[in-house]
Amino acid sequence: MTPYTVRNGCITPPQVSLFKKMCALVERVPDPEWSVELSCHHLCHALARICPGAVAQDGYFGKGCEHSWLVLEPSLEAARTDWRARIVADMYPWGGASPLLVYTFWSLQWNKLYIADDRVIQNVRSRETAFDVHVEELVSLLQAVTS
Repeated sequence: MTPYTVRNGCITPPQVSLFKKMCALVERVPDPEWSVELSCHHLCHALARICPGAVAQDGYFGKGCEHSWLVLEPSLEAARTDWRARIVADMYPWGGASPLLVYTFWSLQWNKLYIADDRVIQNVRSRETAFDVHVEELVSLLQAVTS
């Protein structure tokens, strides 16, 4: 069955393919052995480095939960419909066990859940001085499973 958002061009087949590719990468990569927990911030920044068409976005999930997700290049239909429409690939969702691919049109509740705020990544980096090192290590792990 083809979801409504794909059937109507809000999420394009290439975006679905990119999402599936990223999901397959994440499933194949081993858990890193760090002194800190792997976070959505690590994963999204690493995936954005190796997956053209995906951009890491930092901010909040709902009210006050620091979070990172990926924004996929918007479809032409989404851009014509509303400039605020985004395609969100949430690869490490809050309280979830599997990634989500959603269209965040202004009239849907998704738009109220993914709130961009670039100060979040500054907070993360100030708490975890090895953040960029961990992202680099994760990039290497992801690249290793692509070959």
